[in-house]
Parts: sequence; structure tokens; C-alpha cells
Amino acid sequence: MKDSLDYIERLASRARQEKAPQGDVSQRVLLRLTGRGPSFATPMAVFALGYAAAASVALVYGVSLIQAFSDPFASVFQMASVIAP
Repeated sequence: MKDSLDYIERLASRARQEKAPQGDVSQRVLLRLTGRGPSFATPMAVFALGYAAAASVALVYGVSLIQAFSDPFASVFQMASVIAP
């Protein structure tokens, strides 16, 4: 048990002796963050708008179909009134 604790102590002392690498990357990070965004954003927006338009057309069509079929006998009564005056 003492051997493993000694090993950890030696490892910790070596880690304390190491120096951190010196360098300044803040300018490069700031340039990258303030730079132009990805170029694929515009085509994705076009596709998203296209799908949104198609979904809205499908929604309007679906609502009109639901309203048309909400009374299934309406067309039968309409035809009966035309046939029998």
C-alpha cells in the first residue's frame, strides 16, 4: 500500500515541476469568432423556407378537406334537392 502512495507522490511532484506551454492564441480565436459564418447557411435557409411553404399549403388543403368531409351527407342532400324539386 505504501509503494502505491509513494508512486503517486512522485508522480505529483513531477507534474508540479512541468511548465505550461507559453503562447497566445487569443487573437486567432477572436478572428475566427468574428469571421464570416459558414457558407452553407444560405442554401439551408432556402430549403427551410421551401419546406415551410409546402407545409403551409398542405395544411390549408388538409383543413379544407376536413371541413368538406365534416358532414358526409351534405353532398347527398344537395343532389337530392336538385333531383327532386
